[in-house]
Amino acid sequence: MMRLKSLLRRQALALLGSAPVIGARMSLVKSRGMLTVLNLHRVGDDRASAYEALSPRLFEEMLRWLVRHYTITTFKELQYERSWRKPPMVLSFDDGYRDFIEVVAPILDKHGLGANQNIIPACVDSGRPPVTVIFQDFIGAAPAGLLREIAFPGLDARVDPDHRIRDAMRVSAALKARPIEWQKAALLALEPHMQRFSGFRPSAMMGVTEVRQVVASFEVGAHSFEHATMAAESEEYLQSDFERCTNWFGRVLGARPEIYAFPNGMATWRQCQAASHAGYPVVLLVGEQFSRPDNWCHHRFTFHAKSMAEARFRAAGAFSIPRDQESA
Repeated sequence: MMRLKSLLRRQALALLGSAPVIGARMSLVKSRGMLTVLNLHRVGDDRASAYEALSPRLFEEMLRWLVRHYTITTFKELQYERSWRKPPMVLSFDDGYRDFIEVVAPILDKHGLGANQNIIPACVDSGRPPVTVIFQDFIGAAPAGLLREIAFPGLDARVDPDHRIRDAMRVSAALKARPIEWQKAALLALEPHMQRFSGFRPSAMMGVTEVRQVVASFEVGAHSFEHATMAAESEEYLQSDFERCTNWFGRVLGARPEIYAFPNGMATWRQCQAASHAGYPVVLLVGEQFSRPDNWCHHRFTFHAKSMAEARFRAAGAFSIPRDQESA
Protein backbone atom coordinates (compact mmCIF):
# COMPACT_ATOMS: atom_id res chain seq x y z
CA MET A 1 0.00 0.00 0.00
CA MET A 2 2.81 2.43 0.90
CA ARG A 3 4.57 1.73 -2.39
CA LEU A 4 1.34 2.37 -4.29
CA LYS A 5 0.80 5.68 -2.46
CA SER A 6 4.38 6.70 -3.20
CA LEU A 7 3.99 5.83 -6.87
CA LEU A 8 0.70 7.73 -7.17
CA ARG A 9 2.24 10.74 -5.43
CA ARG A 10 5.19 10.81 -7.83
CA GLN A 11 2.87 10.53 -10.82
CA ALA A 12 0.63 13.33 -9.51
CA LEU A 13 3.61 15.62 -8.89
CA ALA A 14 5.00 14.83 -12.33
CA LEU A 15 1.72 16.05 -13.84
CA LEU A 16 1.31 19.06 -11.53
CA GLY A 17 4.92 20.09 -12.10
CA SER A 18 4.81 19.60 -15.87
CA ALA A 19 5.57 22.44 -18.28
CA PRO A 20 1.96 22.93 -19.54
CA VAL A 21 0.47 23.08 -16.03
CA ILE A 22 3.20 25.32 -14.61
CA GLY A 23 3.15 27.54 -17.69
CA ALA A 24 -0.57 28.18 -17.33
CA ARG A 25 -0.22 28.99 -13.63
CA MET A 26 2.69 31.36 -14.20
CA SER A 27 0.81 33.21 -16.92
CA LEU A 28 -1.99 33.80 -14.42
CA VAL A 29 0.48 34.96 -11.75
CA LYS A 30 2.05 37.43 -14.18
CA SER A 31 -1.23 38.75 -15.58
CA ARG A 32 -2.56 39.45 -12.09
CA GLY A 33 0.65 41.09 -10.88
CA MET A 34 1.29 38.63 -8.08
CA LEU A 35 4.40 38.32 -5.92
CA THR A 36 5.53 34.84 -4.87
CA VAL A 37 7.40 34.51 -1.57
CA LEU A 38 8.90 31.09 -0.86
CA ASN A 39 9.49 30.25 2.80
CA LEU A 40 12.51 27.98 3.19
CA HIS A 41 14.34 26.64 6.22
CA ARG A 42 17.13 24.07 6.15
CA VAL A 43 19.24 23.14 3.12
CA GLY A 44 21.72 20.33 3.63
CA ASP A 45 22.52 16.64 3.36
CA ASP A 46 21.97 15.84 7.05
CA ARG A 47 19.18 13.28 7.27
CA ALA A 48 19.34 12.58 11.02
CA SER A 49 16.52 14.96 11.95
CA ALA A 50 12.82 14.32 11.39
CA TYR A 51 12.75 17.98 10.30
CA GLU A 52 13.73 17.33 6.72
CA ALA A 53 16.21 19.57 4.92
CA LEU A 54 16.12 20.44 1.22
CA SER A 55 18.89 18.76 -0.76
CA PRO A 56 21.63 21.23 -1.82
CA ARG A 57 21.71 19.63 -5.26
CA LEU A 58 17.96 20.08 -5.66
CA PHE A 59 18.15 23.62 -4.26
CA GLU A 60 20.67 24.67 -6.90
CA GLU A 61 18.79 22.91 -9.68
CA MET A 62 15.65 24.72 -8.55
CA LEU A 63 17.47 28.08 -8.59
CA ARG A 64 18.50 27.54 -12.20
CA TRP A 65 14.87 26.93 -13.07
CA LEU A 66 13.62 29.89 -11.03
CA VAL A 67 15.94 32.44 -12.67
CA ARG A 68 14.60 31.41 -16.07
CA HIS A 69 11.01 32.06 -15.04
CA TYR A 70 11.09 34.63 -12.22
CA THR A 71 12.84 37.84 -11.20
CA ILE A 72 14.47 36.94 -7.88
CA THR A 73 14.38 40.07 -5.73
CA THR A 74 14.26 41.22 -2.09
CA PHE A 75 11.69 43.06 0.00
CA LYS A 76 13.83 46.20 -0.04
CA GLU A 77 14.12 46.14 -3.83
CA LEU A 78 10.33 45.81 -4.10
CA GLN A 79 10.08 49.38 -2.77
CA TYR A 80 11.86 50.76 -5.82
CA GLU A 81 10.90 48.44 -8.66
CA ARG A 82 7.35 48.29 -10.02
CA SER A 83 7.78 46.62 -13.39
CA TRP A 84 9.14 43.15 -14.10
CA ARG A 85 9.58 41.26 -17.34
CA LYS A 86 9.17 38.06 -15.31
CA PRO A 87 7.01 37.64 -12.18
CA PRO A 88 8.83 38.75 -8.99
CA MET A 89 9.81 36.26 -6.31
CA VAL A 90 11.49 36.56 -2.91
CA LEU A 91 13.38 33.69 -1.28
CA SER A 92 12.64 34.04 2.44
CA PHE A 93 14.51 31.80 4.91
CA ASP A 94 13.55 31.41 8.57
CA ASP A 95 15.30 30.45 11.82
CA GLY A 96 18.96 31.12 10.99
CA TYR A 97 20.43 27.65 10.56
CA ARG A 98 24.17 27.42 10.06
CA ASP A 99 23.65 25.72 6.72
CA PHE A 100 22.51 29.11 5.39
CA ILE A 101 26.05 30.48 5.52
CA GLU A 102 27.75 27.15 4.81
CA VAL A 103 25.54 25.87 1.97
CA VAL A 104 22.93 28.39 0.85
CA ALA A 105 24.96 31.61 0.70
CA PRO A 106 27.70 30.18 -1.57
CA ILE A 107 25.07 28.86 -3.99
CA LEU A 108 23.19 32.17 -4.02
CA ASP A 109 26.45 34.08 -4.52
CA LYS A 110 27.36 31.78 -7.39
CA HIS A 111 24.13 32.72 -9.17
CA GLY A 112 24.20 36.38 -8.13
CA LEU A 113 20.97 36.14 -6.14
CA GLY A 114 19.78 37.83 -2.97
CA ALA A 115 17.55 36.45 -0.24
CA ASN A 116 15.90 37.24 3.08
CA GLN A 117 16.99 35.44 6.27
CA ASN A 118 14.94 35.88 9.44
CA ILE A 119 16.85 35.04 12.60
CA ILE A 120 15.80 34.27 16.17
CA PRO A 121 18.02 36.27 18.57
CA ALA A 122 17.62 33.80 21.45
CA CYS A 123 18.76 30.97 19.17
CA VAL A 124 21.73 33.00 17.94
CA ASP A 125 22.76 33.60 21.56
CA SER A 126 22.19 30.03 22.78
CA GLY A 127 23.33 28.11 19.71
CA ARG A 128 20.22 25.91 19.95
CA PRO A 129 17.33 25.76 17.47
CA PRO A 130 13.69 26.48 18.42
CA VAL A 131 12.02 24.10 20.87
CA THR A 132 9.90 22.48 18.16
CA VAL A 133 12.99 21.76 16.06
CA ILE A 134 14.86 20.21 19.00
CA PHE A 135 11.96 17.79 19.43
CA GLN A 136 12.01 16.94 15.71
CA ASP A 137 15.78 16.52 15.74
CA PHE A 138 15.55 14.16 18.71
CA ILE A 139 12.70 12.09 17.31
CA GLY A 140 14.59 11.71 14.04
CA ALA A 141 17.85 10.54 15.61
CA ALA A 142 17.11 8.82 18.93
CA PRO A 143 17.23 5.02 19.26
CA ALA A 144 13.87 3.32 18.81
CA GLY A 145 13.96 1.85 22.32
CA LEU A 146 14.44 5.26 23.90
CA LEU A 147 11.62 6.81 21.87
CA ARG A 148 9.21 4.11 23.03
CA GLU A 149 9.79 5.15 26.65
CA ILE A 150 8.78 8.78 26.16
CA ALA A 151 5.31 10.32 26.16
CA PHE A 152 5.41 13.17 23.64
CA PRO A 153 2.81 15.96 23.44
CA GLY A 154 0.38 15.55 20.57
CA LEU A 155 0.59 11.74 20.43
CA ASP A 156 -1.96 9.33 21.90
CA ALA A 157 0.64 6.55 21.82
CA ARG A 158 4.43 6.42 21.69
CA VAL A 159 6.44 7.50 18.65
CA ASP A 160 6.46 4.86 15.93
CA PRO A 161 10.15 4.53 14.92
CA ASP A 162 9.01 3.53 11.44
CA HIS A 163 7.08 6.80 11.05
CA ARG A 164 9.36 9.31 12.74
CA ILE A 165 8.69 12.20 10.36
CA ARG A 166 4.91 11.82 10.63
CA ASP A 167 4.96 11.63 14.43
CA ALA A 168 7.50 14.45 14.76
CA MET A 169 5.20 16.71 12.75
CA ARG A 170 2.32 15.90 15.10
CA VAL A 171 4.47 16.67 18.14
CA SER A 172 5.65 19.91 16.56
CA ALA A 173 2.07 20.97 15.78
CA ALA A 174 1.03 20.32 19.39
CA LEU A 175 3.93 22.39 20.71
CA LYS A 176 3.32 25.27 18.29
CA ALA A 177 -0.24 25.65 19.55
CA ARG A 178 1.02 26.38 23.08
CA PRO A 179 2.60 29.47 24.68
CA ILE A 180 6.39 29.56 24.70
CA GLU A 181 6.64 28.93 28.46
CA TRP A 182 4.66 25.71 28.01
CA GLN A 183 7.03 24.72 25.20
CA LYS A 184 10.05 25.40 27.41
CA ALA A 185 8.57 23.24 30.18
CA ALA A 186 8.07 20.40 27.68
CA LEU A 187 11.70 20.75 26.58
CA LEU A 188 12.86 20.70 30.20
CA ALA A 189 11.00 17.41 30.65
CA LEU A 190 12.74 16.01 27.56
CA GLU A 191 16.25 17.04 28.69
CA PRO A 192 16.93 13.92 30.83
CA HIS A 193 16.07 11.70 27.86
CA MET A 194 18.33 13.73 25.56
CA GLN A 195 21.19 13.26 28.02
CA ARG A 196 20.76 9.49 27.74
CA PHE A 197 21.44 9.76 23.99
CA SER A 198 25.11 10.77 23.97
CA GLY A 199 25.25 11.18 20.21
CA PHE A 200 22.42 13.68 20.00
CA ARG A 201 23.23 16.99 18.34
CA PRO A 202 20.42 19.45 17.53
CA SER A 203 20.43 21.39 14.27
CA ALA A 204 23.35 23.84 14.16
CA MET A 205 22.48 27.54 14.26
CA MET A 206 24.40 30.60 13.14
CA GLY A 207 26.16 32.51 15.91
CA VAL A 208 26.75 36.24 16.12
CA THR A 209 29.84 36.09 13.89
CA GLU A 210 27.98 34.24 11.13
CA VAL A 211 24.93 36.49 11.37
CA ARG A 212 27.12 39.57 10.98
CA GLN A 213 28.58 38.04 7.82
CA VAL A 214 25.10 37.36 6.49
CA VAL A 215 23.95 40.92 7.21
CA ALA A 216 26.70 42.21 4.92
CA SER A 217 25.25 40.39 1.90
CA PHE A 218 21.63 39.51 2.57
CA GLU A 219 18.41 41.00 3.91
CA VAL A 220 18.09 40.00 7.58
CA GLY A 221 14.90 40.27 9.62
CA ALA A 222 13.59 39.16 13.02
CA HIS A 223 11.71 35.88 13.41
CA SER A 224 10.56 36.89 16.91
CA PHE A 225 12.95 36.80 19.86
CA GLU A 226 12.49 33.16 20.87
CA HIS A 227 10.16 31.64 18.26
CA ALA A 228 6.92 31.96 20.20
CA THR A 229 3.59 31.39 18.49
CA MET A 230 2.11 34.87 18.88
CA ALA A 231 -1.49 33.71 18.49
CA ALA A 232 -0.95 31.84 21.78
CA GLU A 233 0.66 34.79 23.59
CA SER A 234 -0.69 37.95 25.24
CA GLU A 235 -0.62 41.42 23.74
CA GLU A 236 1.94 42.41 26.38
CA TYR A 237 4.21 39.55 25.35
CA LEU A 238 3.97 40.56 21.69
CA GLN A 239 4.87 44.19 22.38
CA SER A 240 7.77 43.04 24.54
CA ASP A 241 8.94 40.77 21.74
CA PHE A 242 9.03 43.63 19.23
CA GLU A 243 11.11 45.66 21.68
CA ARG A 244 13.49 42.82 22.51
CA CYS A 245 14.15 42.14 18.83
CA THR A 246 14.74 45.82 18.09
CA ASN A 247 17.10 46.20 21.05
CA TRP A 248 19.05 43.04 20.17
CA PHE A 249 19.51 44.07 16.55
CA GLY A 250 20.70 47.51 17.62
CA ARG A 251 23.10 46.18 20.24
CA VAL A 252 24.52 43.23 18.29
CA LEU A 253 24.17 44.23 14.64
CA GLY A 254 24.11 48.01 14.89
CA ALA A 255 20.91 48.29 12.87
CA ARG A 256 17.16 48.36 13.29
CA PRO A 257 15.28 45.33 11.91
CA GLU A 258 12.89 46.22 9.10
CA ILE A 259 11.30 42.80 8.75
CA TYR A 260 9.27 40.87 11.33
CA ALA A 261 8.39 37.30 10.38
CA PHE A 262 5.76 35.75 12.66
CA PRO A 263 6.77 32.25 13.81
CA ASN A 264 4.73 29.29 12.62
CA GLY A 265 2.62 31.57 10.42
CA MET A 266 0.19 31.99 13.30
CA ALA A 267 -0.83 35.60 13.89
CA THR A 268 -3.99 37.67 13.85
CA TRP A 269 -4.47 40.67 11.58
CA ARG A 270 -4.40 42.88 14.65
CA GLN A 271 -0.98 41.47 15.56
CA CYS A 272 0.29 42.17 12.05
CA GLN A 273 -0.85 45.77 12.40
CA ALA A 274 0.86 45.93 15.79
CA ALA A 275 4.14 44.86 14.18
CA SER A 276 3.78 47.61 11.60
CA HIS A 277 3.01 50.19 14.30
CA ALA A 278 6.06 48.97 16.26
CA GLY A 279 8.29 50.09 13.40
CA TYR A 280 8.56 47.04 11.15
CA PRO A 281 7.89 48.16 7.53
CA VAL A 282 7.65 44.55 6.30
CA VAL A 283 5.61 41.86 8.08
CA LEU A 284 5.72 38.20 7.03
CA LEU A 285 3.24 35.38 7.56
CA VAL A 286 2.88 31.99 5.89
CA GLY A 287 -0.70 31.38 4.78
CA GLU A 288 0.15 29.49 1.56
CA GLN A 289 -1.04 32.41 -0.58
CA PHE A 290 0.36 34.82 -3.15
CA SER A 291 1.13 38.40 -2.24
CA ARG A 292 1.56 41.67 -4.14
CA PRO A 293 4.76 43.67 -4.66
CA ASP A 294 3.31 46.77 -2.98
CA ASN A 295 2.04 44.96 0.14
CA TRP A 296 3.58 45.61 3.55
CA CYS A 297 2.26 42.31 4.94
CA HIS A 298 3.18 39.29 2.82
CA HIS A 299 1.96 35.73 2.81
CA ARG A 300 4.51 33.07 1.97
CA PHE A 301 4.49 29.51 0.66
CA THR A 302 6.10 26.88 2.86
CA PHE A 303 8.66 25.26 0.60
CA HIS A 304 9.89 21.67 0.65
CA ALA A 305 10.52 19.24 -2.17
CA LYS A 306 12.15 15.92 -2.98
CA SER A 307 12.14 16.24 -6.77
CA MET A 308 12.25 18.97 -9.41
CA ALA A 309 8.65 18.25 -10.35
CA GLU A 310 7.61 18.90 -6.76
CA ALA A 311 9.89 21.96 -6.58
CA ARG A 312 8.26 23.48 -9.69
CA PHE A 313 4.79 22.69 -8.37
CA ARG A 314 5.42 24.32 -4.98
CA ALA A 315 7.36 27.28 -6.39
CA ALA A 316 4.41 28.04 -8.65
CA GLY A 317 2.10 28.23 -5.63
CA ALA A 318 0.98 24.60 -5.32
CA PHE A 319 -2.84 24.62 -5.27
CA SER A 320 -3.24 28.32 -4.45
CA ILE A 321 -5.06 30.40 -7.05
CA PRO A 322 -3.87 34.01 -7.59
CA ARG A 323 -6.71 36.35 -6.62
CA ASP A 324 -6.99 40.00 -7.54
CA GLN A 325 -7.84 41.06 -3.97
CA GLU A 326 -4.64 39.74 -2.33
CA SER A 327 -3.34 42.99 -0.86
CA ALA A 328 -2.33 44.37 2.52
